Amino acid sequence: MAAPNLSYFLLLTIVAGIIVGSNNMKKVDAATKTWCIANLFIPLNVLKPQLEYACRNGADCAPITPGGSCFLPNSTLNHASYAFNSFYKRKGSCDFARLSLLSVTDPSMSLLLFYE
Repeated sequence: MAAPNLSYFLLLTIVAGIIVGSNNMKKVDAATKTWCIANLFIPLNVLKPQLEYACRNGADCAPITPGGSCFLPNSTLNHASYAFNSFYKRKGSCDFARLSLLSVTDPSMSLLLFYE
């Protein structure tokens, strides 16, 4: 039963990301909290290389490795969102070949509602 709610939440997160703006190359604005997330509508085989790129080039991906604190749920979409956001926080860029979006909704806090 949580899957439809999760899909609805992710869709709302994407819409919020689109509202933030299309210029994902901006540095992190200290006044507005934003998160860089993977686009839900991108095929996983297209998303995976960008996940690997983020991890190789500055994102802290240790938490999404097996046994890591954010490994579960074990999905390419969730891991990509984590890696993209880590890269965004460290490097200030959320441009992953147009496979990412900026969101004004904290996806980690909102997802907790579906798992508690």
